[in-house]
Amino acid sequence: MPNASVVGTTNFYVSQNIGGCESERAIITVVVSSIPVPPTTSTVTYCLNDPAAPLTANGANLLWYDDADAPTGSSTAPIPDTSALGDQVFYVSQTVNGCESLRRTLTVQIVSISPDPQVTTPVRYCLNENVSRTLSAIGDNLLWYDAATGGVGLAQAPMPDTSSVGLFNFYVSQNTTGCESNRSVITVEVVSTAMAPTAASSIIYCQNETAVPLIANGINLKWYTMATGGIGSVSAPVPQTSDAGSFTYYVSQTVDGCESSRTGIDVTVLPSPVFSLPQDGILCANTNATVLKSFTLNTGLSSSLYKFEWYEIVEGNSQMINAASLSFLEVFEPGNYGVIAEDLLTGCRSDLVVSNVAPVYPPSDFSFTVSNYFVDPTALSIEVMP
Repeated sequence: MPNASVVGTTNFYVSQNIGGCESERAIITVVVSSIPVPPTTSTVTYCLNDPAAPLTANGANLLWYDDADAPTGSSTAPIPDTSALGDQVFYVSQTVNGCESLRRTLTVQIVSISPDPQVTTPVRYCLNENVSRTLSAIGDNLLWYDAATGGVGLAQAPMPDTSSVGLFNFYVSQNTTGCESNRSVITVEVVSTAMAPTAASSIIYCQNETAVPLIANGINLKWYTMATGGIGSVSAPVPQTSDAGSFTYYVSQTVDGCESSRTGIDVTVLPSPVFSLPQDGILCANTNATVLKSFTLNTGLSSSLYKFEWYEIVEGNSQMINAASLSFLEVFEPGNYGVIAEDLLTGCRSDLVVSNVAPVYPPSDFSFTVSNYFVDPTALSIEVMP
């Protein structure tokens, strides 16, 4: 009986005897081969519901078993079922020189997919808005795509393009379990910029005229003092008219979160007429209060360029002197007088300029000294002034 406990080759011989005569011997060679080592395997990991491929192992004439003690193996490699989480154990052997090895285990791990990353959508931009930040999502090991399926994910988050109006989808996944999540979608909405608001292009005030807040036709208006930059105010400005000159204000409107370009409003403050009257005028009168010499109040302005309104001010009330319309007024009565000048070209009026005209009476007495200086008789004229 061959000894199968020792690897090697052993020859046995056999003859037969017929009629007392033994035949030649026939040789029988018995080869005892070593049992091959089990095939090598490695753990296989699938994500839940991923398509699976037939299992593989390194070996020859493989036989697959679904149980460690199964009596019969299959030469067809099994395909793991990925529909349920958990570990699946398979067994495989190899046969070399007709000898089957021991069975090696092969573990298949079915792992849950990562949860979808958290995103904020939609993200709105205005047409041609300067985008300073890439898109973002909350998750680990993010991968960004430009399609819902397929493609190669990028670790670098994209920077939206705002050069055209429309809806644009970006997709992002995360990987926290070794299995990439489904893709979350971020919709980028690029909306057209609102038209600039309409407003009067030019507004004219006279110096020191009471101004009102500027107005424009639009919604969610913002007011600026510069054409670009700066911080807008929702309160309409009231032009300052204390100084003559030209000033430009700017206004935009915001529609659907997009601010328009700015409309300029030119405000011109025209100067008021500037002149003065003597602070104190003098009327010469006699002792009977009869005016001997009038006093002329003169604005120094041209009657061809300005028109004038003269007033007599009595106990704080201004009474127009209807017959007075020139740039000067000859006064015969003491009192307070005022005048308003109006520029015939611009219509701008001055403030009321007031002057006081008071009477001056002759002295009640005077003295003189006799002088013998003149040799010949000489006539002297003496004018007595207050």
